[in-house]
Formats: sequence, structure tokens, C-alpha cells
Amino acid sequence: MFPAGCGDTYLLVQGRQALLFDSGVSQETFANFCWNGFMLRYIDTFAAAVSHVDKDHIAGLLGLTNDAEFGKQGPRMTRLWYVSLCTAYIPTKLQCH
Repeated sequence: MFPAGCGDTYLLVQGRQALLFDSGVSQETFANFCWNGFMLRYIDTFAAAVSHVDKDHIAGLLGLTNDAEFGKQGPRMTRLWYVSLCTAYIPTKLQCH
């Protein structure tokens, strides 16, 4: 678990792969602690699960994916799941080059 302001950021790790649950309210906090502080060093690929689309759960990931360098260096996102009270998991393959 990483600091995420008033939101949540959890990272389950197996080897050099990870599953990211939510990404907190702050792009800077997510980048400094989770992405730069851990994932760039230890993770090659990751999938992400978003519990719901409130800012306190998605802001870090939005900042990451909107960065021009996303997918060019660092861990590669392989899948994104959106979870809500109305739906089960909706797997979506992403093309992150």
C-alpha cells in the first residue's frame, strides 16, 4: 500500500509483475511514491484495476497515462479492469506502445 492522499493505492507484486488497484487522488503522490519510488525499479509489466471513477481513485493513473512518455519507458500496462457496483470485471486489452 502506498500513500495516496485521501484515496487508495494498492500494488500486489509477484516477481517483476504487478496488479495495481486504484491510484489515489494526487498525480504527484502516485508518481513519487508508487511509480518512481517502486514500479520503475522493480516492475516490468502490470495490470490495473479501477474500483470506480472518483478522482480519489483514478487521478494518479490518469496522470500517468496522459504523460507523453507513458509506454516508452518503465513498466508496460497489459490490462485495465473497471469494477463497479453495477458490473463485474470488464477486461480490456490496452495497446501501450
